[in-house]
Amino acid sequence: MKQAPAGPPPVAGDIPMATALDVDGDPEGAAPEAGPSDREVLRWLLSYLGRHRAMTALVYGFIVLSALLGFALLPATKLLMDAVQQLESPEGLGRTLDATALGRLVVRLGLADSPLEVVTLAAALLLSAKLLHAAVNFANQYLNEVLSGKILKDLREDLFSHLLSLPDDYFHGHGVGELMTRFVQDLNGAVSIYAMVFFSPVVDVVMLVVSAVYLVQLDPLLGGLALLSAPVYYLVSGPLAKRIQARVAGLSAQFAAVNDDLQETLSAVREVKAHGAEARERKEFHGKVDGHYRATLAFRRWSLLGGQATKFISEAAPVLLLGLGSVLIVRYHSVTLGTLIVVYGSVGSVIAAMSSLSNVGLGYKGAVTYARQVRRVLDTAPEASRFTGTGTLQVPPEPEPSQPALAFEGVSMRYPGTGYEVTDLTFKVLPGQTVAIVGEGGAGKSTVFNLLFKLYPYARGSVKVFGQELSSLDIPSSRRAFGFLQQFPFFFQRSFRDNLLYGTGAPASDQVTARKLDALCEAFGIDALANSMPRGFDTVITNRGANLSGSQQKRSALVRALLKDPPFLLLDEPLSGLSPEQRRDVVSRLKTLAGGKTVLVITHDLDLVKEVDWILVFQRQEVPVAEGVAMATALGAEVPPDPEAHGLKVAVGSATPPPGVGAQAIPPDPERPAHGVLVEQGTYADLAAHGVVFRRLLDAH
Repeated sequence: MKQAPAGPPPVAGDIPMATALDVDGDPEGAAPEAGPSDREVLRWLLSYLGRHRAMTALVYGFIVLSALLGFALLPATKLLMDAVQQLESPEGLGRTLDATALGRLVVRLGLADSPLEVVTLAAALLLSAKLLHAAVNFANQYLNEVLSGKILKDLREDLFSHLLSLPDDYFHGHGVGELMTRFVQDLNGAVSIYAMVFFSPVVDVVMLVVSAVYLVQLDPLLGGLALLSAPVYYLVSGPLAKRIQARVAGLSAQFAAVNDDLQETLSAVREVKAHGAEARERKEFHGKVDGHYRATLAFRRWSLLGGQATKFISEAAPVLLLGLGSVLIVRYHSVTLGTLIVVYGSVGSVIAAMSSLSNVGLGYKGAVTYARQVRRVLDTAPEASRFTGTGTLQVPPEPEPSQPALAFEGVSMRYPGTGYEVTDLTFKVLPGQTVAIVGEGGAGKSTVFNLLFKLYPYARGSVKVFGQELSSLDIPSSRRAFGFLQQFPFFFQRSFRDNLLYGTGAPASDQVTARKLDALCEAFGIDALANSMPRGFDTVITNRGANLSGSQQKRSALVRALLKDPPFLLLDEPLSGLSPEQRRDVVSRLKTLAGGKTVLVITHDLDLVKEVDWILVFQRQEVPVAEGVAMATALGAEVPPDPEAHGLKVAVGSATPPPGVGAQAIPPDPERPAHGVLVEQGTYADLAAHGVVFRRLLDAH
């Protein structure tokens, strides 16, 4: 499957946005992706029946039993009506009983000798058969619901698991509302195929075949006319079904648009109010709702027209048969009352069976349309397909101080879908060091974190963690090594304790983890915060942390990251939104509690970088299409009197240059209009004295 164009990496504003996306994640103006074929979708849906073979066999057993019992009602009904007709002329009772197999059985067993006894016996048989038929139908429908529910549960679990495995850039092209539509509307629509296509037609086919044989044998003329109603019904309902189907996909897309807008607006309700944008959001939402309203009306219009047309046929056919049968009884005496009643009553069953069968096509197309939307998600390659590493990261209990904990050498990567590239990352971080990553927006700072978290693979170069190549390691062990604090921490709608324990994998009852949690909460003042909440640590955090202040969110998120006890901490703007006093407080606590952890900090706060051991300076550079641009990426490279005149961006510092790294020419690439570069690195003192780009950042600060 083709992947949706990627948007920016997680840090807002750090990487340019991708092209505009439609509801399915395709670039505007692009041809819609066809997705899997009907046969592939059908095979996939049938595979879920294979997971529940015993239940499926039981459902089909009750389906056949229900059909046979439905057929058994016909001779019992005929015997009852014929016996009623003989109440005033008992001499014809023998002929009536001989006319049917059930009547002959009554005679053979000596169960009745008079019309009244036959009426009583036939009525008892008919009531018993109807009662048994109702019980079997109940069991059949209930088992059908159980089986469909199990399959829906399996589908939702599979879809959720697959969504969690998808690469980061997939979610830049697909809104939450759209994916929620896959979970609700599309999965429910897909599961309808089991009842409408896989189960019900079995009953209908058996009923039609048995009824056709019985009715034609009973009376060829009336029986044939009764069966003729089936193809007439199909000829009318078929074209209407196609028009209805054509509107299913549009209805799904409009529903997704409403979900997207609702989810986004409610999640950002503070932002909406702060900007006084309530009127704008109302207008946007009303437009989405209006689109869904019009799509619904189009769907319902054709659905109702189809319903009324088929209802007319189902009501007109029995009336015509009743009139014709009455003529045959009165004028020609060729049809008994029982035969007429049975044929008259059978028309409804024949049309109902044909209606169900004619809906198989509509149900199949509709279910496949819904299912294809789900399969498009499931067919998207998981992030694991981008990474081939299977090794487990080995974290030394006491890292060698002189050996790098992290080492990037000549690393380059390009974001899928945007063409934005970060090139030639080369730096080393010793165990226990704190490194700041600075630079203008869009310079590629977040790329370091994205690579370490294995959100994206690197195309060239080497990344080593404790001397182990990152590309050779598996995803779980790599991510466990990094604690993360993002610029705007996310809090789940769960208890405060669950939010703090998130990522540890430990239950709240674990005593070791509980002691660590108590110590960290005391160090960051979180215990006092919890005590001020209505239910303490059991208080549910609402709306992504709306009941926590900015400072409380940052401190709580730091506790969560530290509680994981990783060897590395990756902090993205950890002090943004905090007052000077709160900043000093957080920095002081973090220094104390980070211990021997290696810390990387993305920040625009240049006061904070005074406290770190090493600084990486990134710059966004426009690359001319017609010519390449030479770049010196070696530390300690000789600085020309006029670097810009030589087309060089020179990294300066007092450290020894990494081996094998010097000035490298970047060839022209029309697909790369801009890229991020690590242009300088060193200590604060060195960069403040000699760093061209860093001094420019200081001047602007």
